[in-house]
Amino acid sequence: IKPELRNKRPRNIFLLALSGKHWALPCTMSFYSKGFGSRYFGYQPHSPSPALKSAGPPAPSFPRMESGEVAGTVNLDSFTLDFMERDPNEGAWDEEGERILDNEDVLAQMLDAIPSDAIELGTLEDEVDNWTSWQINDRYFVTPWEGEAFEWALFRISWDDNWGRYGWESCARASGIKEGRHAGRIMFKALVESWGYDLDGNEHEAYRNFLDQI
Repeated sequence: IKPELRNKRPRNIFLLALSGKHWALPCTMSFYSKGFGSRYFGYQPHSPSPALKSAGPPAPSFPRMESGEVAGTVNLDSFTLDFMERDPNEGAWDEEGERILDNEDVLAQMLDAIPSDAIELGTLEDEVDNWTSWQINDRYFVTPWEGEAFEWALFRISWDDNWGRYGWESCARASGIKEGRHAGRIMFKALVESWGYDLDGNEHEAYRNFLDQI
């Protein structure tokens, strides 16, 4: 979820303006990369839901690829990993509503639940100032995806500064990339660009710096 709009907007919806109309379609983001250099993205819409089919024909995809580039795919659909199914804050309060586990205990249990073959990309810290201010503290990880469609999954442990607790967030999945950290970099960049963040400007410098260190 876009950090300044957490708990306020659905995931995996892109608004596309075509011929004077706005389309709300879940999309798959395809990219073509030369190592860590330039990347090109094309949005490949999934079949629209019945409620959207009457809006007209699906939006076209615009993949671009030059000779010698390696193709891959980043998918931003929501997903759940096995260890994310349990609410990490379950059991943090007793029957009388008294706190028996503090946030650091909850965080430690979440870190222990992450598979040993996951790759920690680092912690992104930022402060959002949007009619009020709150802290962003997100720990990003890449883990192998157990399935045929993808090879890697990007997820994070997010600090909810509103409710004062940690939670799981699924971010993206990728195919066509051999190395996990490289996949994490590609997925994180695709995720941030789907939020409309300008990584060249000063407003989202923390995200640019985080991407650079992956």
